[in-house]
Amino acid sequence: MVSRPVEKDLDKILKLAGLDGTDGDSEGDTKIVVVGNKGSGKTSFIECFVTEECIYPELNQPRQWRKSVGFGGDRKLIDFVLRELPASDDLAHIRARAYRNSRAVVICYSIADRESWEAIPKWHEEVKQFLPDAKVFVVGNKMEQRKNETPVSRKEGKDMARSIGADKYYEISAYTGKYVPDVVLSIEERLKPSK
Repeated sequence: MVSRPVEKDLDKILKLAGLDGTDGDSEGDTKIVVVGNKGSGKTSFIECFVTEECIYPELNQPRQWRKSVGFGGDRKLIDFVLRELPASDDLAHIRARAYRNSRAVVICYSIADRESWEAIPKWHEEVKQFLPDAKVFVVGNKMEQRKNETPVSRKEGKDMARSIGADKYYEISAYTGKYVPDVVLSIEERLKPSK
């Protein structure tokens, strides 16, 4: 039996996700939602970008982070709002609310976990239900673990991203920080209107 959060827990969850109405989202914010199976490295990816430290929390609740970054040759300030959405099915109703007003979605999977890679189409289906016009990016995390027995190859990751029509495929290591800032800034670049 799946239990839903009680009302006071729901209020706390909505606050953590920035969905309680007190967040004060600005219209110019670049809102990016990060989804994927539990253990795929979503939290570490975001924490590594926002804090510039590589930490490894085990959370299964929605969270929201903010960071302003100087971007491009003119160092234009970009305000990022990154929302991590929990993988558990009993919080699907929270995920549905968190997609709203997001410009992009990152589907994260662990290179060392085939099951998380195989779940990419499921996550893509949910994304398209709530954000049919959003840009979708696939991020293979934990590239330092590619030495494991059954890792997902770079080719498999790229092929999966292509099969769902993702805008771009990336590989990172939130453990070492390798490529993490590059990915977020590349996503911002891809969100700019074509000239």
